[in-house]
Amino acid sequence: MTYGFYIFICPALLMIQTVIFPKIPLLNSFYDITIPFIIFLGLNRPVRESTIVILILGLMMDCLSGTPFMLYVSAYFWL
Repeated sequence: MTYGFYIFICPALLMIQTVIFPKIPLLNSFYDITIPFIIFLGLNRPVRESTIVILILGLMMDCLSGTPFMLYVSAYFWL
């Protein structure tokens, strides 16, 4: 059940960050909104569960951005 929730939340956060925030002038230079979600996972969920979700979220973010591959995955794991 929790994985289904994470499968829904991760793409929703990425879509909000990449589609909606750039259109609003006040939020145009807003920080990465997935960081509070990753910190929540690290503090409140078991290691095995949070590791899988962080890996998938990082890979999705790497595919959407123009940065070098595995940049977001490594940054999210450091958090």
